[in-house]
Amino acid sequence: MKRILPFLFILFVIACSTSRKSGNTPVAPVVVAPPAVDSSAVKKDTTPPPLKSMEVKIGLLLPMQIKRHFDEDTVPDTSPLIISEAIPALQFYEGALLAQDSLSAQRCKVRFKIIDTGIDSLATVTKINVTNLSDMDAVISLLPATYSKTLATAADRWKKPVYIFNAPNTQILEQHPNLFLISPSNNTQIRLMAAYLAATYANESIFSVYREQRKEDDIARLFETVVDSVSGKQGTVSMFNWKNGWAGLKPKLSKTKRNILIVPTSDESFLSSLLNKMKEEKENYRFVLCGLPAWEGFESVDPEVMKGFDATFFNGTFIDYKSSGVQSFRKIFIQQYHVDPLPQAFWGYDLVRMIAHDTNNRTKEIMMATYLPVVEVMKAANWQQVCEGCGYENRTANFLRYGDYEFVKQK
Repeated sequence: MKRILPFLFILFVIACSTSRKSGNTPVAPVVVAPPAVDSSAVKKDTTPPPLKSMEVKIGLLLPMQIKRHFDEDTVPDTSPLIISEAIPALQFYEGALLAQDSLSAQRCKVRFKIIDTGIDSLATVTKINVTNLSDMDAVISLLPATYSKTLATAADRWKKPVYIFNAPNTQILEQHPNLFLISPSNNTQIRLMAAYLAATYANESIFSVYREQRKEDDIARLFETVVDSVSGKQGTVSMFNWKNGWAGLKPKLSKTKRNILIVPTSDESFLSSLLNKMKEEKENYRFVLCGLPAWEGFESVDPEVMKGFDATFFNGTFIDYKSSGVQSFRKIFIQQYHVDPLPQAFWGYDLVRMIAHDTNNRTKEIMMATYLPVVEVMKAANWQQVCEGCGYENRTANFLRYGDYEFVKQK
């Protein structure tokens, strides 16, 4: 009996263990297979296509005068000789190089072909006539306006866009569809300014004050024509010949409206004498003074007085040094070249980026990342063909007003 009891105990334990296991056996979960996904379709929808490398070739006609530098450098062991007249062209190229660097990050390779010109006009014309730039995507010229006709003919021969900086009117663009005028012509800027005045001072008393010299009378009449046209009312502008002096103008002034005085003069002494008369009468009349880009360089004119009369003028290539893009470019330029950039440096940067954008039709972020115009100069470019079969003009002008010892761009 003693032997049987341990055996029965073992059987009891085994039985209980078996019972517990069979009573708690887990049920296997039902696994539902996820729907099949086309991995190639997901990749196609979410992965942007790889950027293709691009190449842009730009010809640069720059008066760098390299030969003259070497001819006049009689002491070769000293620092390189830099001719002052060549510095704007040099800075233009340095700005273009910074654009080249910035575009390389966008997988856009820019190649330059530089045609150096000197101070000999005949040699320059000859060089343009014998140079072939038809393999370029575009050409930029920093040459004076006196070479415009030669460049217009060359643009027809090369059949590529040729960018020039200034012209007195748009006549040079006629029948030359590959010519691009970067800064509006003098005539166009006057018209844009006149339209701005007509819209801004529609209900004021407007006078166009002129003298019969330096084409002031022609410019005054152009202002009159455009303002009258925009306002839709003849006689909106009163023409006044200064030969009658302040004594002749004063009785015509309004005491209830602002008197808008358009003074299309580049004569600093004349403007100063007019300002003196206006200061004497500022308690009796309200004045707004409007003029030409030459005012930006006047030194004897008191900026505070000009600010008090809301003095306004126009400028085709104004650079706003307070803008973030300009400040960023200036910082980079100084770090790279240890000198403050001239306007030509901004132009070089802007134009190269604009051409790269237009040539490859890529998103505008490539050229608008900083003036960087395009920093600011070309940022708001408004290209318009002047006539059928003709070239293009950038019809964008800046209207500037005297601020606290600075020029403020009007919106």
